[in-house]
Amino acid sequence: MSWTKLTLQVRTPLFGGDDPRHDDGGAVRVPSIRGVLRFWFRAVASGHHVSDLGEIWKAEQAVFGSTSTPSVIRLRIPKQPTVSSQHRKPDWAISERLAKRPGFDGAQYLLGQGLWDYERGLRRGCVEPGQSFDLDIRFDRDEQVNSRFMLALWAWLTYGGLGCRTRRGFGQLVCTAVDGDLPCHWTLDNLKPPSGVAGWENLGACAVPDLLPGRAALGWGDLLQAPPPKTDSHPEIPTLSPRWWAGTVLETRAGSLGEALHRAGLRWRRFRAADDDARGRKPSQNTRSPEWLNSIHGDDDRYPIAAFGLPIGYFSSASGFKATVTPELGGAPLRRASPVWLRPILLPKGRWGVFTHVFYSRLLPKDAVLRISTGTSTLSVPSDEVVEEAWDCWLHGDPRLPDDYFPRREHA
Repeated sequence: MSWTKLTLQVRTPLFGGDDPRHDDGGAVRVPSIRGVLRFWFRAVASGHHVSDLGEIWKAEQAVFGSTSTPSVIRLRIPKQPTVSSQHRKPDWAISERLAKRPGFDGAQYLLGQGLWDYERGLRRGCVEPGQSFDLDIRFDRDEQVNSRFMLALWAWLTYGGLGCRTRRGFGQLVCTAVDGDLPCHWTLDNLKPPSGVAGWENLGACAVPDLLPGRAALGWGDLLQAPPPKTDSHPEIPTLSPRWWAGTVLETRAGSLGEALHRAGLRWRRFRAADDDARGRKPSQNTRSPEWLNSIHGDDDRYPIAAFGLPIGYFSSASGFKATVTPELGGAPLRRASPVWLRPILLPKGRWGVFTHVFYSRLLPKDAVLRISTGTSTLSVPSDEVVEEAWDCWLHGDPRLPDDYFPRREHA
């Protein structure tokens, strides 16, 4: 089989590599791409009635290989994109309105302390927006294998990204050209994201369009459609289907990527802190969440903020207090990536918006506990109903918690 070349353009800054202290061969690595494609493969497979984890693993192995068997679909990157230097403050990381008067910046908040230093700027280099690189693919002769691979590729390019902070909007790629043949009647147009708000809203409702090519060759059932009753248990893994996933375009519009990142970060911060006005332009002086006041510094064992990812760290510069809430199972620590994804989207006339989507999958395994690092006390894992309500509130633009969820306390 001959090679097919996909030209992928970086749309939002890409922070590649697993560890900035080591030279791992470049910002974009084939193993990393295979890793994210495996994630989206599992998501699209489980969204098509493949619910048994063993069956999903067998199907994944047939496409991507295993530790003992190489993948039947080959990937290569002929030339690495250029990585910019660290310790600088690029335009996309500084909101236009804050350029003259420093203050909270949503892009810096989304980067987090691991990637942003408030004095020196970026802690590590990145591939800047606008750069392109080629991904060469050699497909298999099996139509079913190729069809399943292409659907995973589509889901990755549409909803995901590459590198660090992909769930917060970084590392997005757009396919701008195809040189060679794509299998199962796929074309470049099929791989491109929507160009307007209406197209993204349609995606947020259907998850996987019926008109994508190669659906008949998948060999799976139809896409899970109807929203489940509240009594249904969430699936064990992220599932891309209208039944267990939802997406929407946030109402904010911006004239630049930096402003879109700022507004997305501002909204996310205020939502997590349960500010009274989650749509306000400025965060309040108090950015401590109700859980900080009532669960970390109080005697309430409820911890609904766990719905948005674990572990969660706390630090007070005023008192020097530090703590981490970590999920554990049988004494072993766990991690739970946030089910909420943010994706800046380029709209017509150079405007920017933000598409957000949520996987309604199980938060933690049965019998898991939440432990606070400052002692032996534990917090309650929120129920499926509690976390589902929290995810719904994010998508609908509602406050994260009702006013009377926790008793009123003075700021700690």
